[in-house]
Amino acid sequence: MTTQSLALHLTWRISAAEAENAHQQFIEPEHLFIGLCKLENFASEARLREVRLDASEAPSVKAEIGSLLGVFSQSGLDPTALRREMRRRPDTVALKKADRQERAIHRSQRSRQVFARADECARESGAQATTVLHLLAALLDDAEAGIASWLQEKKVDVVALREAARAAALAAPAEDGRHPSTALARYGKDLTQLAREGKLHAAIG
Repeated sequence: MTTQSLALHLTWRISAAEAENAHQQFIEPEHLFIGLCKLENFASEARLREVRLDASEAPSVKAEIGSLLGVFSQSGLDPTALRREMRRRPDTVALKKADRQERAIHRSQRSRQVFARADECARESGAQATTVLHLLAALLDDAEAGIASWLQEKKVDVVALREAARAAALAAPAEDGRHPSTALARYGKDLTQLAREGKLHAAIG
């Protein structure tokens, strides 16, 4: 798998918290989509510091989130309304519930396939890291999850949305070395600790 941006890693953790709150067994593509929509809560550096992001790393993460929100805005989409509606979808509610208490919640096979497509999209575009924009494009390619068809029912031009995500990913500035793998590893541990302390859910809102 290619390197993940810190914003993408944050999305992953938000999605895990979403699945856990719903008492569901795995992180499914629906949770990933909700996680992307929830990133609007972290569009400021102050909010990013609440999840222990270093001050030197916050500007580029904020910029990546801003690019994602710009893609949603371009299509006339409200991330808050989207995530609330996604939670109420019968297909989301019907996702398999956890049958036992796990210390960690993992991605389902469907979600792993979505990440694989996002990684492939990043490689094809020559990106140095897989970003939230690649993840959005990959989710819209996932016919099985039904996210694309659900958006089409809402009169969203899914093809235009997907291509806007890919174009925004291409326009994003190249990584400048401020986010090496050690930073990602450190940030991952910080988010995991926040989750264990019950603080990640509070920060996400």
